[in-house]
Amino acid sequence: MLMRNWIMTSASIVCAAFVLAGAPPASIATAGEVETDMSQGAVTFRSGDNSLTLGGDIWIRWTGDDKEKFDTDTSGSGVGKADGFSNSFSIPRVRPYIQGTMWRPWLRYRFEFELSSTSGEGSSKIKDGYLEVTRFPLLDVKAGQFKAPFSLQELTSPTRLEFVDTAITNLKYAVGRDVGVMLGGLTGKKRFGYSVGVFNGGGESRRQEDQGLLYVGRIWLDPLGEYKLSESPVDNPDTTILHAGLAARTGEAIRGTATPGVFQNPDNETAYNLEMAWRYRRLFATGEYFRMVDAQKNPVQGPDIISTGWHAQLGAMVLARVWEIALRYAEIDPDRGMMHDKLSEARIATTYFWRGHNLKLMFDAGEIRYGSSFGSLPALAVRDLPSLAAPLGSRLGGPRRYTDWQYRMQFQLAF
Repeated sequence: MLMRNWIMTSASIVCAAFVLAGAPPASIATAGEVETDMSQGAVTFRSGDNSLTLGGDIWIRWTGDDKEKFDTDTSGSGVGKADGFSNSFSIPRVRPYIQGTMWRPWLRYRFEFELSSTSGEGSSKIKDGYLEVTRFPLLDVKAGQFKAPFSLQELTSPTRLEFVDTAITNLKYAVGRDVGVMLGGLTGKKRFGYSVGVFNGGGESRRQEDQGLLYVGRIWLDPLGEYKLSESPVDNPDTTILHAGLAARTGEAIRGTATPGVFQNPDNETAYNLEMAWRYRRLFATGEYFRMVDAQKNPVQGPDIISTGWHAQLGAMVLARVWEIALRYAEIDPDRGMMHDKLSEARIATTYFWRGHNLKLMFDAGEIRYGSSFGSLPALAVRDLPSLAAPLGSRLGGPRRYTDWQYRMQFQLAF
């Protein structure tokens, strides 16, 4: 505990020192001619070392669900009958952002906002909100709210995915956005990097609710050249790009405590991640493996719940820079101590690109399959797993495997 407190205090002091060192006296800041750049879609204004970029993105989505043996009717003619196929339209994402530099080219900021439907403290209108000092390539300091460095797919912008959404493994293991401070760095040719951070652990914009903190670390290696956080071979690179990384986290259970009412000595959650990616011309492949251990010590003693999961996907451009087809398979074993409890996902996707990831139309289809023992898992084991097709509320059958189908189409504009 003393070591964790020392790490957090030291990181905070370093961050504050860097920010203060980067703020020049008012007499240094001079007004200059403002330059405007719209060549990349977003609008950028520059004046000396100061810059401001305005951008954003919007998603328009159609979803079709066919939930096997699932009945949500509590009255009317549908009671006792399977729901069958259902349609829905949504705008899941409308996000403008502001980012740039101030006073120095290495003092950066970013603010990103959600204008689509959100509710509650854990679904904040503020997504990113941080300051970053990048004066030294091997010692980058970031403080505020941003994505914790765990899970390659989570760190990749959702606007740059091959599928309409991330794999089911991301729901279970990825940290997502949190409030904290992080140190990181890259070598000169961007072939090796690291990130270490301390976060609340409660998720985006949530207040600290116990004595636990979340500690995250990640290292990665790109031996053949920089791997940019973007899925798909839409850029059609002539050189081979290979990426490998390791990440670990421990401390607070992500997105809030798993034991409500416990403030002192909350149960620990520890997870590990192995990530891989490869890109060459019209081909792209990526995969990740996760292992997580949830302790059960306070307030009730119990055995640790060990969970594992993995996903793999492969994409190929049928027409270079225009049309892609991709496949994905993901699997989660929520509790290694139980049999027949696995949750799996299999999907196929196709995307038509007009301007790369900035303007594209996506369609994917696939199944989510639940093991026959899934409904008997403890609450801690199923925490954060997808609920869109969960058979737990079904009144149309006993314990068995369930297979639910989903179809999604999404138009995306990003700039």
